[in-house]
Amino acid sequence: HGFLTQGFGKSSSEPIMGLGKDMTSDYRSAALQVRYQAGTSDDIVIQLSHNRVGSSLLNDIAPEVEMDWAFWQHRFGSISTRIGKVPMPRGMYNEIRDVGTLIPFYRAPVNIYSEGYETIDGAVLAHSMDLGRWGLGTELYAGSWKGIELDFGD
Repeated sequence: HGFLTQGFGKSSSEPIMGLGKDMTSDYRSAALQVRYQAGTSDDIVIQLSHNRVGSSLLNDIAPEVEMDWAFWQHRFGSISTRIGKVPMPRGMYNEIRDVGTLIPFYRAPVNIYSEGYETIDGAVLAHSMDLGRWGLGTELYAGSWKGIELDFGD
């Protein structure tokens, strides 16, 4: 399955979030996800994505199509593990933050969901439990990540 979110916009004054004074449609987020169920408790997931943010400098360093995720997941009842290039377990929006009718103009809080720090190459161990109408989830992760650093120097 997948998604495509397309935006149009312009700024009425100074450029902001990749929008200038001229109308642009160069605002989109798209992904295609393939999930293969390898057994009753095993999944293999691959997700490819394409993102454009108007005239943002992020467009200059991001490839047209990139591999978001590529991991194997195994479930042991309420415990699961993922190994490979996995979504970083941060907050409740990390795996779905690019999907929605307000995207790309609405962004989840940047102090939690910063651009370029979305996946890790490693492993995630997760546990979830029901607490009546609520649930509690804990996740441990180990590995490395590559982030985006922009230099606005001279």
